[in-house]
Amino acid sequence: MKLSRKLAWFGWALLIMLCGRVSLAAPEKVFDYWPVKPGEYSTPRSIFFASKAVSAPEAALSEDNQPVRLKPGQELIVDFGADVGGFFEFKVNAASPAKVIISYSEAAKFAKGERDLITTALSSSRKLTERTYTIKAGGWFQDPVLMGGARYVRVKVEKGEVALDAIRCKNMFLQCDPSKAGWFLTDDELLNKIWYASYYTVCLDTIHSNQGAKSGKEKIGEGEWVIVDGAKRDRLIWSGDLAVANRSAYVTNGRYDIARDSLLSLARWQYPNGIYPACSRTELGKSVAKMFIEYSLWQVANSYEYYLYSGDRAFLEEIYPGMVKAMEYHDSRTTQGLLFQVPLKDGMNYSYGILRTGHMAYLNALYYMTLHAASQIAIALDEYGQSQIFLSRADRIEESFNSFFWDAQKGAYVDIRFDKNHHALDGNAFAVISNLADDAKTEQVIRFFNTDLKLQWGDRQFDRSYFFPNKIPFTIGHNARFVMPLVNTFDAIARFHAGYDIEAIDLIRRCWGDMVNKDPNFTTWEWIGKNGGPDSPMTSLAHAWSAGASFVLSEKVLGVVPLEAGYKSYKIEPHTSSLSWAQGAVPSPRGDISVSWKSDPVRFEIEMDVPKGRGPSVSLPRKGEHCKVWLDNELISAPGKETKSEKIVGSSSDKKYLSFELAEGGRHKLVIEKTEEEKK
Repeated sequence: MKLSRKLAWFGWALLIMLCGRVSLAAPEKVFDYWPVKPGEYSTPRSIFFASKAVSAPEAALSEDNQPVRLKPGQELIVDFGADVGGFFEFKVNAASPAKVIISYSEAAKFAKGERDLITTALSSSRKLTERTYTIKAGGWFQDPVLMGGARYVRVKVEKGEVALDAIRCKNMFLQCDPSKAGWFLTDDELLNKIWYASYYTVCLDTIHSNQGAKSGKEKIGEGEWVIVDGAKRDRLIWSGDLAVANRSAYVTNGRYDIARDSLLSLARWQYPNGIYPACSRTELGKSVAKMFIEYSLWQVANSYEYYLYSGDRAFLEEIYPGMVKAMEYHDSRTTQGLLFQVPLKDGMNYSYGILRTGHMAYLNALYYMTLHAASQIAIALDEYGQSQIFLSRADRIEESFNSFFWDAQKGAYVDIRFDKNHHALDGNAFAVISNLADDAKTEQVIRFFNTDLKLQWGDRQFDRSYFFPNKIPFTIGHNARFVMPLVNTFDAIARFHAGYDIEAIDLIRRCWGDMVNKDPNFTTWEWIGKNGGPDSPMTSLAHAWSAGASFVLSEKVLGVVPLEAGYKSYKIEPHTSSLSWAQGAVPSPRGDISVSWKSDPVRFEIEMDVPKGRGPSVSLPRKGEHCKVWLDNELISAPGKETKSEKIVGSSSDKKYLSFELAEGGRHKLVIEKTEEEKK
């Protein structure tokens, strides 16, 4: 046995020793990856910076009546160790009124108040991260403006003298327990960090529905909690962000109620013409919510995803009339059967810094997928005629998509029809996921990703930058050298979908690994700047649309995927890639689905503890041409011998997997192993 295999099995054995038997409950180890102890308050962990003349700055780290004294011109910066959000409070004493500047940042590079062009030019941006107050009395002073995302807090005295005894954050985001509901571990420490950073980001971006927008005071949705785009800004519900954030919630904290309320918050604000609002129709949303046909599509797709995971038929019944109205609006925006994007009407999209005008590959691949999602919603409500209308529209896209967008010379889909100069990550990834690309084109697309878009910190947006007049002046994101984790999520899904499992894991390590290995470490960012780090004080470094690694790892590596609404049927199909083992659980309406597998070149073993009732379809990766399979220590398959078992109600096979449908849930163990002849 090779050394690497010995080490992998040693790690597995060590985990068993630490956790007892191969437990399917979350071990204490999950807390190693959780940055903040759940509770009412968070406190700073260290001093990041103090002016030279400041004596004993560590006194500000704990409430002990031994304050640090700050005089005019002096400052102190504390580090909470991770992004936190809420109302920041300062225990102070001032002999006379003192003028104090309090500023917040998510990254160390902006902790001392550094500004870029945007924060210098716009007072609204400066006010988001910096405020000036006059301290008139002693005791706890609470900054009255909610700050949703900050790791570093800076206190600078402008006038007077302040005795600062302690700083804390009264947490206002959803407090999640990583040992409850969903969890995930593998033998790859980086992937573990990535999964929990994605999970934590969604918790940080789950806020009280009456604390929305940059002001922290706007009512933005239904119910008590909703999921917003970013903890710091915009603090609005965006349907494009929910495409990732909701699916992350489904596999982590299992808060289906919050996902539902977030979707209903947008559905109930639908415009009279049928288009769904892209975001909460308040503050920024007042002017832009009607400008994103892409996000109106996402609202429909997200609604079907919610039903698939939750089985909530009542939700479908409520949103169905509005969904049909929205789909009619979408159809009215087509020419030649495909959506035609017009920026000044409803043609903005997530890459808002670029004017992508005309027939766009990404938008139409998304539309194609949305039509199929709408068809499934109609079928679930026995509206078969309406389902056929949606499918006929999807057929029109399928007939034209490749002739409109395929660039045979490049081996990739163009971004906009008739523009051979730009090929985008999003359009190509969605062409693969939607199966609009056949096997031959898919292979070329993956090659294009690797040769033209690959960076050390993920896959970039375009093979060539957009410039004027396509690019909106002074915007910074979304161009060629920027990496959007939102789109890299679907890039990873496309790679898994096409069978490039190892490359998919490599992408996750590159893109999300870059974020968790850089300050602020425990969250996923709005985007990654052109040099592989945070690019602006205003960029959100706790952004829910970038939390997709959690559900990709749970559904692909752990392998748990719903097939029918509410997990009535589901499959467990692990993509082992280069990993030796994985453990975890996915919460479902039927109960937690717990899985633990280990793999080496000759043997794959999986244990599961799943809800009672109908069992899952379990796919075992082949270990050779000839294999033996055991179910609960009973030999059920071998070359030339098939043994019937009451525990199996069906089986199938392909080049990669042997699949068995279990009759009942409960606790089971399946093993597949090469025959002795093949081992030789």
